[in-house]
Order: sequence, then C-alpha cells, then structure tokens
Amino acid sequence: LRMFPYPGMGVINPLYAAQLAALNPLGRGKLRDGYCAVVGVPQPGTALLGVQSLPRPMLVPPGMGVEGGAASPSPSASNWTEHKHEDGRVYYHNKVTRQSVWTKPDELKTPAERGASSSGGDSWKEYTTGEGKKYYYNQSTKETTWTVPEGFNPTSGASEKKEESAKEVKEEGGQSELERAMAATLASLPKETSISVATLSDVPMIDPDVELKKRQADRFTELLRDKYKDGKITATCNWDKAVPFIQSDPRFRILSKVSEKKQLFNAWKVQKQKEERDEKRMAVKKAKEDLETWLLTHPKMKNNGLQYRRADEIFASEPIWKAVAEDDRREIFRETHMTVTKKDEAEKAEIAKRNVQALNDILENMGEITYRTTWAQAQRLLIENSEFAADDTLQSMDKMDALIVFEKHIKNLEKQYDEEKLNDDKRLRRQERKTREAFQLLLKELHDKGELTSVSLWSTLYTTIASDSRFDTMLHQSGSTPLDLFKFYVEDLKEQYGNDRKIIKDIIAAQGKSIEVNTTFDELVSWVHEDERGKKVDMGNLKLCYNSFVEKAESKEKEMEREEARKKRRIESEFRNLLR
Repeated sequence: LRMFPYPGMGVINPLYAAQLAALNPLGRGKLRDGYCAVVGVPQPGTALLGVQSLPRPMLVPPGMGVEGGAASPSPSASNWTEHKHEDGRVYYHNKVTRQSVWTKPDELKTPAERGASSSGGDSWKEYTTGEGKKYYYNQSTKETTWTVPEGFNPTSGASEKKEESAKEVKEEGGQSELERAMAATLASLPKETSISVATLSDVPMIDPDVELKKRQADRFTELLRDKYKDGKITATCNWDKAVPFIQSDPRFRILSKVSEKKQLFNAWKVQKQKEERDEKRMAVKKAKEDLETWLLTHPKMKNNGLQYRRADEIFASEPIWKAVAEDDRREIFRETHMTVTKKDEAEKAEIAKRNVQALNDILENMGEITYRTTWAQAQRLLIENSEFAADDTLQSMDKMDALIVFEKHIKNLEKQYDEEKLNDDKRLRRQERKTREAFQLLLKELHDKGELTSVSLWSTLYTTIASDSRFDTMLHQSGSTPLDLFKFYVEDLKEQYGNDRKIIKDIIAAQGKSIEVNTTFDELVSWVHEDERGKKVDMGNLKLCYNSFVEKAESKEKEMEREEARKKRRIESEFRNLLR
C-alpha cells in the first residue's frame, strides 16, 4: 500500500513488492512532530479500531515501525516493549506487528490508567485544521472524524482547544508544505469518513512515500552512475540510446513511471555534463600549470634567443608539451621564457655584482698593487693570492668585468696618489710661505730700527741680514730668494713715497712750519715725529722729501734773487731814461 500525503485516497501499487525488494529494507528514520500519518482508509461509515499492517517505512528510529493492525495481545504476555528515543521521549514497540507508537498501549497501562481512559466522552478531542475546519480525534481508538461523535463533551477539552488554537495561530505562518498537503487531504475526504491518525500535537508522524520516492530516485541515479563508469552510457546520449544498456538492471524497475525515469535521466545528464566540463577545464588548467612549471625549470629556456618555433622542435616529443593546445602553449612559452630569462639575467647580475665586490675587496687588500701596476702584473699577483684562489665563483668571473674592476681600482689609486701629492705640495707651500713671512718680519724689524729704508741697498745691509738664521732658512727652499724679498720690500717702501710726502706736508702745515734752505734734516725729523702719523713715515722717504723741500726752497730763493735783480735793472733803466 502506497501512502500519499496529498489529497486523495490510498491506492495499491502493483510494483510495490518488487520496488521494496530492490531497496534497502533496513532503512530507518525518525518520526517527525506535528504531522498525521494516514495509515488506512476505511469504508464510509465504518470507524477503524486498528490500523492495517504496513512495511516498515524509512526514517523510523531503531525498533519502530508504522502503526498497523495487530491481533489482540495475550493478556499474560504483552508484545509491547518500552523504548526511549534519542531526543529523550518514550515510545512503545510491538514485536509482532512491528508497530511503534508514542502513546502508552492498554496492555502496559495500570488499572487506574485504563479506568481513566475508558470513559467514552473524555476520549474525544476537538481540533482545527489550517483552513479553520474542525475535526475530532479519539485518543483510545485512534479514530478521526469530521462529524461530532456521540457523547462528545465540548467543555472537557475547552482548555486544550484554546491552547491548540493558540498554537495553530502562532505557527500558522511557519506551516510546512507537508502540513498544508495533509490538511488538504483531510478536507477532500467525505465528512462521514473516519480515518485513523495520530494526534497532531502529541504523536509525530513519518512520510514513507516521500522517503520511498527519494530512495527510489537515489537507486536509479546510482544505476546511471554505474553504467556511466562502465562506459555503457555517456552524458551526451539520449534516453532511447541509454535504455538498452540500463533496462536489464533490477534498479531500472524501481520506478514505475517512464516520465520519472526520463526526468531523473535528464537531470543526471545535465549534472554529468557540467561535471565533465569542469573536469575538462580542470584538466586543461592542470596541463597548463604543469607545462608552465616544467618550462620554468628547463635549462634550455635560459637562452635569450630561443624562439617558439625552435622550442616546438625541441619539445615536440615531450608529452607534457603536446598535452596543451597550440595557442595556449605559445602563450605559456612566451610568458615563461620571459620569466626565466629575466630571472636568469637577475641571477647573473647578482653573481656579477658579488664578483665585482669580492675582486675589488681583494685588490684593496693587496698592498703590492700600486697606481703604476699593469694588468698583466696584477693577474700574476692575483693567482698567488690565497683568497682569490679559494673563491671558485670569482675565478669564473668574466675577464672584461675583471679588467673593468682593475681599471677602476687603478684610477682610485691614482686619485689617492694625486690627493696625497697635492696635500704634500700644500704642506710644502705652507712651510715656504711661513719661511718667507719670517724673513719679511726680519726686514720689517730692520725697517723699524731705521736700518732699512726705501733708499737702502742690498750690499749695504747684506752683512746684517746674513747674520740672521731666517736668512739661512730662506736659502734651503725654492721660490723667491732673500734678495728678491729685499727688493720687493724696498719697492713697497718707495711706492708709499707719495703718501708719506702728503703726510709730511700736512704735519708741517699744521705746525705752521716751512722748509727753508738752512733747515736741517734733523729739524724736519723732529717736526714729523711729533705727530703720530709721522711715525709711520719711512726715513728714506722722509730724506727724499727733505731733499725735495730744500731744493724747492733753494729754487725759490734763487727765483727771488733773480726777480730782485730784474727789478733793480728795470729801475736803473728807468732812471737812465729820466736822465736823458
């Protein structure tokens, strides 16, 4: 008997026995709360006191079965046993009928419990479906009816009705499709028809038909998978081509309708095609990744001039090369070749940089190499160097790079030599300058003493100058000689003659004095030195000024005498004219 949770009466499935044999008969499941299990449909007007015996449905806890009719148990030995569900609730199982119920059977009830449940009116309870339709359920006989039963006392279950109504209103929005389908089934039955159901609130139910359909679909899909693995069918063949390869399997007859089989076959084919596409895509992706990894480690890829055409000839026999399409292979080659060459160039550049630094360090530590050392001499010295001989990487260094490093090192040595030489020259020039300054100080001392003037001669002062050690120091250096410095000093004194003359004239004018023919040099010196400015006047220049002033005074006196003589001659001439 197939059970439908949808509107309609139960019908007999002629293939049920074969289908059940093909399925796993040991499947179990769990009863679900809040549903009615339609277990039998009586003739109109007849109330069932028991239920028909059914095969054990799926998703029923171990030891539980579908409610079914059973023979009256022996009063001495009850067939009912008490069990506890995994959620903690207690249920009861009949070993003979394999029936499982949540309510306690009469055989296990105490006399007091049987007495309390024997009253007819109190056994009926009123319930309301989701559509608002009322039905009545007998807890003792498990009978459900749309009509008000005889002896029903509406006040006895008033509180329970209120609680149930509140619960239905509260959970109305969350009612499942199965609950609505069950309510529609109840609504489609005649009002005078009574059926055996479990209490909606107290007794959970199972839906064996849904579970049966699910298991049938799984077994049929399993058949398709097995045939696909055996190579009998493919994901692209149609139903007509697939039927000859699958109809001989017992699992093919699990489903009775061809439409259901076709629907499952088409769904499996779509899924399998998607899986094949994904597998193909992943295989292509893996082949690309493997080829890329292989090319990245291949030594021939380090050749900068390697072209794809040549690479195709070299790798043509490699399976990993042929596993990738031409366009993808060309693109992968281009990218990997660029990556490998760049990496190889970077590694070479790093090694070259390291070798350059190592060779430069060795050359700097080799004191026998100077700015005059040649490249041939340096190579012989490097061969004898222990640090260079122990470095294999450095010995494989490019000769041109090594020559460049050597040239740079020699240039640095030349630069250092030039700098040192320049510093030595600076020190020498500084020392010579100090020696000249010391000799010039000697000349200044002689000038301050009045021994050296602008009119002094080297021959006159040589004896005095030569007796000083500063004169001897001047003789041991290049550049200007003591005579040159003496001449320069005298020239400087002569150049200040004009300034000294002006100072002397200002001092004489300020003192109201004048230089006459009979004025002595000592008088002029005393006049000039009385003024602070006169102390800076060179004695030679002072002597020259004195001579100049005296000559001018003498010239002036002679001019006055000539003027006096002219006047006298003019008077004499005028007097003679008067006498005529």
